[in-house]
Amino acid sequence: MKNKINNKKGGPGGILRLFKLASKAQRYFVSAIILMIAKMGITIVFITFIAGILEYLFLTSDFSSLFSVFTYEFVFFLFTPLIQISLTVFIRKLTFFASSHIRTHLRYALFKQLLELEIGYIENSSTATIVNNSIEGIEALEIFYADFLPQLFYSMLMPLILFVYFLSINVSVAVILVLGFPLIPASIMIVQIRGKSLMKSYWDNYSDVGAKFLDNLQGLNTLKETGMDEIRENELSQEFWKFRNITMKVLQMQLKSILYMDSIAYGLAGIAIVVGISQFNSINIAEPHVISNLIIIILLSVEFFLPLRKLGGFFHAGMNGITASHGIFEILDANPNLKQYPNQIHFDRTLQLNANIQFKNVSFSFKNLNNSTENKPILRKMNFQIKHGESVALIGDSGSGKSTIANLITRFYDIDEGIIEFDGYDISKIPLNYLRKQISYVGASTYIFTGTIKDNLKIVNLDLSDEEIENACDLAGLRMLIKLKGLDYDVGEWGSKLSGGEKQRLGIARAILHRPLIYIFDEATSNIDVESEKKIWESINMIAKGKTTLIISHRLVNIQKAQKILVLKDGQIVEKGNHEELINLDGYYKKGIQEQEIFEKY
Repeated sequence: MKNKINNKKGGPGGILRLFKLASKAQRYFVSAIILMIAKMGITIVFITFIAGILEYLFLTSDFSSLFSVFTYEFVFFLFTPLIQISLTVFIRKLTFFASSHIRTHLRYALFKQLLELEIGYIENSSTATIVNNSIEGIEALEIFYADFLPQLFYSMLMPLILFVYFLSINVSVAVILVLGFPLIPASIMIVQIRGKSLMKSYWDNYSDVGAKFLDNLQGLNTLKETGMDEIRENELSQEFWKFRNITMKVLQMQLKSILYMDSIAYGLAGIAIVVGISQFNSINIAEPHVISNLIIIILLSVEFFLPLRKLGGFFHAGMNGITASHGIFEILDANPNLKQYPNQIHFDRTLQLNANIQFKNVSFSFKNLNNSTENKPILRKMNFQIKHGESVALIGDSGSGKSTIANLITRFYDIDEGIIEFDGYDISKIPLNYLRKQISYVGASTYIFTGTIKDNLKIVNLDLSDEEIENACDLAGLRMLIKLKGLDYDVGEWGSKLSGGEKQRLGIARAILHRPLIYIFDEATSNIDVESEKKIWESINMIAKGKTTLIISHRLVNIQKAQKILVLKDGQIVEKGNHEELINLDGYYKKGIQEQEIFEKY
């Protein structure tokens, strides 16, 4: 079921969606704000007690009876620091739990969305950008949720409470404070408007630096081999300095905004104190609470603006999170483009499906990220059938649609016209999870996860026994590797400790353990040496017996044993038959065989 946060656009800045997400941790936020108000309430009581004690001493000068008169107050003083510290720790825990809960939810939603998006979106996006949005972008929201958001609500509530309290003390001071209150939010909004483009530039630069660093790191060997490492180092150094400069501009903006807010806050507090003192004279000095009220005004006037001033301190970090949310919501709002049917057919593995595949008048063209068609159609009115247990090979020039057919069968994309059937069922109406469980795909480059050989093979089924894994490795030609290294051998990052042939065999072993109905081998040996290629094809031919198999290979010698060969050109089938039949046609296939024989001879 599609996550609800994917269904609505974020609007400017995505800030409304960030607020809506806060409802998922509402109890934490509400509890934290109540405790923040309680903490401020304790501060008010503390200041009121101090003011009462100072007034008593000023009027009586009786130190001897001080402890007997203010016994409860002094007891309260003893426990106040402990209470305040405890509340601070508890508030911090609550806001951390809230932030953690929302960020976990976002990570899950983002990963789920990436799984649902068709492969074209991933291919057209920068890996570093996706990683930055998924990791750094979500982490940037921590301050927004843990500090900025609770402080925002607290900053709106606390001044109102203090305003009511000041009304009971001095109406003039209360009016001055409440009239000056909007000046700080106004200064914050002005800074936001001025800093919006700067924060966007900051985050864009941050993403660019990360992308270029990752690109250079992954291509480090190539850079060293070509002597380009120093040039790229200088280019990256310039990017770092550019990022440093924009970071300094952000810091300057933050410092200026803090200066503005401090000037307003302390200036207004000073005015309020002056007004309070001006109403203090020798005539009313003996009246009850006059001195204590003046002390309260002096000590609490600054506290009136302190919540907003603190909000300003979090504001720029909060803005950074808001800016980072653009990229997060851009991914969440991306259209998966795969049709979703509410009444999809229910399938069960116990059904005896035969894995017959049929293309009926299938047309397809790639879409860009805006879901509009780009370039010419890849497939045009394609018709063919792969019967149960049949081995079918696809050949043709680059761009003729071979790999596209494989991607359409696995439903990485949806077709534009026509229908693709799986045992007579429209594959768009078959649940994706079920469909893909029936297919094992081995491409030109098998991805190897960091971990052991066993870890990489258990991805398809965590309950696999060592015996099952070893049998699959034997079929895939990995017997010697397992014998020498064992199943718990650490293959390194991206399988760096394995050869190209070993990686591909590991991919084949993984495909075997998947126990599919259909095997797809798409240029499965294009990146390895001839000797390894021969052994891998021996393994492929062995495991593919009796299975529905689709083979794509640029080396025509590898597909000559296929029961049916389809020759593609410009998105259409121009020849079909087995090896002998196509040779007798004296067409594209025969010409390709002859050209490869000449090429390999020399």
